[in-house]
Amino acid sequence: SISGRNIRIEHDLSMPTIKTRLCLDTSKAKELLNWEPKVNLDEGIRKTIEWYKKNCL
Repeated sequence: SISGRNIRIEHDLSMPTIKTRLCLDTSKAKELLNWEPKVNLDEGIRKTIEWYKKNCL
């Protein structure tokens, strides 16, 4: 895994106000701003984890 850990995800269905799905769409930014991502999703997650470990732990 990207984080180097096996993380178990548990879904708590007793809390219906929490979104269980999240879809990100960058098409509007691409269209209006001519924006393109500089890193792919896996690298972005890896960099976020590295930053978190360095700055928050």
